[in-house]
Amino acid sequence: AGAKRCKRHGRAPGPELMGSAQHDREAQQQHRQRQHAKIVCGEQITVQHKNQTPFDVHPTAAQWFASNHSPKTKDTSDGFNRRWLFLEFPRRIPDEKKVIDIDQIILAAE
Repeated sequence: AGAKRCKRHGRAPGPELMGSAQHDREAQQQHRQRQHAKIVCGEQITVQHKNQTPFDVHPTAAQWFASNHSPKTKDTSDGFNRRWLFLEFPRRIPDEKKVIDIDQIILAAE
């Protein structure tokens, strides 16, 4: 019974591959950031309907993101940051005035 083989590298992982998982995570994060920048800027991206042939598009719709935190990125350039418009909603709605299922009410009216 030999050592288990790494599917990706074709050999058993050794000390030289110790940082490989971290490197993969960082590479994936950088890829996501590049894709996000392309979408926000309207650059050409390749998309695909499930089980269909991929095709290129230039996104033209505004991108809206809701979050409690700013996006994590290593890009601190003016080109990246000037594309963000932060909308703050400092006023809290009292619990007795909240409409929990407002999304369904709006959809039903359309």
